[in-house]
Amino acid sequence: MRCCEVLCLLMGWTLAGVVGCSGLPKDESIVRYVKDVDPETGTTYYLAVPTAHTADKKWSLIVTCHGTPLWDTALQQIGRWGHLAGDQGVVVVAPRLKGTASDKLFPIVSRQIAKQEQDERVILSLVERLKPAYNIDPARVFLTGWSGGSYAVLFTGLRHPEVFRALAVHQGNFDERFLEPVTSRLNPYQPVQMSYGYTDPLKTQAKDAMKWLRKHRMAYAVPQELTGHHRLLPQVAHDFFRRCVREYPWIVVTAQASRPDELMAVKFRVRSSPPAVEHFWRFGDGSIARTPSPEHLYTKEGTFDVQVTLKIESGRQFVRTIRVTVPIAQIGVAAGST
Repeated sequence: MRCCEVLCLLMGWTLAGVVGCSGLPKDESIVRYVKDVDPETGTTYYLAVPTAHTADKKWSLIVTCHGTPLWDTALQQIGRWGHLAGDQGVVVVAPRLKGTASDKLFPIVSRQIAKQEQDERVILSLVERLKPAYNIDPARVFLTGWSGGSYAVLFTGLRHPEVFRALAVHQGNFDERFLEPVTSRLNPYQPVQMSYGYTDPLKTQAKDAMKWLRKHRMAYAVPQELTGHHRLLPQVAHDFFRRCVREYPWIVVTAQASRPDELMAVKFRVRSSPPAVEHFWRFGDGSIARTPSPEHLYTKEGTFDVQVTLKIESGRQFVRTIRVTVPIAQIGVAAGST
């Protein structure tokens, strides 16, 4: 037996016959595997694309974040997700990451955050590259991770609710100090699943993460206790993502300066899935609008809470708010109430 095979057995890897110790998965009957390098960041990533993929329809994209090397790698992740990607018709990408193994006893918080920022650049770059290449539906981009991959999921995913419709952390590590740059960008209506095994040694950390999410009023934070120990179960995350598409609307409100010569003018935009059939905007100064992407010219300086009410085809209504400061200083992503 080769030394790499012995190592796989000693570390509990169970991908024999599916993933070689040094190569991509071998079975490509329902899914095609790709190893590539992101030209923007120079990072290696692995891709699982259903063999049924065609360019004439929109596809879901799942970004999966590996745990702590050597116990878990991007290659291991794509091996675990491959058959599910083929069976369920989703594109899955697993990048190599830097911040999934923090110093356990005496972590240097600034160093860990810097690694997470590196991972954020990698993940966002891949999403933008893969969207046009594989005809990805922007309303069905998801982020998941196992064990140490939780650091990347919570940092990047919570900071970019305009990119990731939902997040799923499976038996993940958690340290709230690593999320300090996240709190100002939370969208309380972004679904987040925290799943953990009944005998999982990271169970306490998963519960701490749930407490943190609830403290920050994340309305769709969902815990899920599973039988068993510390193991990767991609189906759990995938089932949650499907549930999100069925039950939770994806609504993103953005605002930006609309004229370089007029800093009091703001252009608003709302994206939603399911799509809205009616829009009603209140700009916080007494003015209103009923168009999907209105421009508003404020007549005085200040900070305003802008509210948009959406009505979808079923008749359900949703409300989101965004805070803007004029002249333009800092524009955020949607928050608010429903």
